[in-house]
Amino acid sequence: MARKSVAIIGAGVSGLAAGKVLLEDGFNITIFDRHKTLGGIWSPDWAYIHQHTQTIANLMEFSNLHDTEAMDCAPWENIHNYLKRYANKFHLIERIRFETKIILIDKNDLKNGNLPWIVKVETASGDHETYQFDLIVVATGLFSTPEKPNFRGQNNFAGSIQHITDIKSEDQLKNKRVIVIGGAKSAVDMATLAAMHARSCHMIFSHSYWILPQKILHGYIPLDFGFTRILTNIFDPFPN
Repeated sequence: MARKSVAIIGAGVSGLAAGKVLLEDGFNITIFDRHKTLGGIWSPDWAYIHQHTQTIANLMEFSNLHDTEAMDCAPWENIHNYLKRYANKFHLIERIRFETKIILIDKNDLKNGNLPWIVKVETASGDHETYQFDLIVVATGLFSTPEKPNFRGQNNFAGSIQHITDIKSEDQLKNKRVIVIGGAKSAVDMATLAAMHARSCHMIFSHSYWILPQKILHGYIPLDFGFTRILTNIFDPFPN
């Protein structure tokens, strides 16, 4: 009996984890990713300047591969290298089609022995290719596409509007008056960087978050140790 074929869209954390399990369970997998290398938001194509985790060492690892190079609040380069080691160890790397963009996923006509799904892709050279699969796993994540807000009068703004992934150097911030739109992790990362290198920095967000240091009690205890069930229940009545 022929092995069932699976298309996995995305070679980030979730795509690699799904690929590892499916491959071990006997499926014939193909992983498609539009970037030049794996990692998703932890790849050089996506990562923003000074991007890092917000957890202590070894919380950002799979249970079946210990990260011997783990460190607290690890930079994106560390996570990217760890994911490459994971892909190599579990024989995923040879299953990945890099620089391949999905242009269509559609249900197939099951007559004449066709498989249930059609996947059309565009390669780096601009060629279009068509494949058939039994199953599709969508692992593109929530943050794979940069989101820029549209606002009234935007066309009249004389300054530069950049997504955080467009900022690759501190020089882009020097002597600039910066406004960061958003209040989550990446926004705080960029506001911190702008506060150090820009002329001024302000944040605009629709609702506030709890912004806490990476370590508490005078820098001795990692914040992650505070997220116990007891403390979670204590803070539960408070918003955000």
